[in-house]
Amino acid sequence: MRILLHYISQFAKSRMIYRGDFFADFSSFLTGIFAQLFYLYILFSNAGNKFGNDWSVEQVMFIWGMALVPNGLFNVVSPSLFSFPEKHINQGNFDRLLLRPLPALPQVFMENFRFSALIECVTGVVMMTLAGSQNATFLKFLGVTHSNFHWTWTLEHLLSFGLFAFCGATIIISIFIAVISISFFSQDRLGVGAPIWNMMSFGRWPLAIFPSTIQFILIWVFPFACVGFLPATVLMDINVANDYLPLPAAAFIPLITLLMASIATTLWKFGIRNYTSVGA
Repeated sequence: MRILLHYISQFAKSRMIYRGDFFADFSSFLTGIFAQLFYLYILFSNAGNKFGNDWSVEQVMFIWGMALVPNGLFNVVSPSLFSFPEKHINQGNFDRLLLRPLPALPQVFMENFRFSALIECVTGVVMMTLAGSQNATFLKFLGVTHSNFHWTWTLEHLLSFGLFAFCGATIIISIFIAVISISFFSQDRLGVGAPIWNMMSFGRWPLAIFPSTIQFILIWVFPFACVGFLPATVLMDINVANDYLPLPAAAFIPLITLLMASIATTLWKFGIRNYTSVGA
């Protein structure tokens, strides 16, 4: 842990030396978030007080906010994962990681961070708070004339939120570790990461709007529903387990997190055992 903290502090110092790059990166995240909010404004302003048959506009906004937090945590370390096949496998830099007296995977994570992605986490918390606040200005922004949805932070909510945010980020990271593990068996970069990345956005919507096949994928194959939708339903005290899950969502989310982490770890170790170095 001390080495990890040292890596993070040194990287933060190096990033702050080039403050222009840091603020440019920070600005790009802000631009992306404002674009998402504008999209939601256009969508919700035409939706009335209901989105679909069962979900209010405020509840959907709450789900979006919940999903942004683990997405932001993932984006802090995502540059290292996205660059792994090209940088470490195709260029042969993975040999250098294996020579060090540290496990290879933590070294991959510690090579690059995007601290500016934490703005997504802050935005998500603000969206959740506003969605349940019944603030007149915010409701007008959403195009809602009257709201029956009221939600406030409690100690129980804070503890559950912390657990679900950690689980959601772990699920996303595990999925992409499994994806990059494919590069151990192929010299060519496989374009499977992009469609999976795009599928992440599906977890920001109520599952009911998707066909049953997509619902199955979002729960059992790439469980992005456990990143935004299902944690939000637990926090909002809405029971959807009977419709989608074999057990309560509050228990299912940690279990599926452990399963995805185990699968990712197994594939990573299997990939390392079959790694033959560049040019071999």
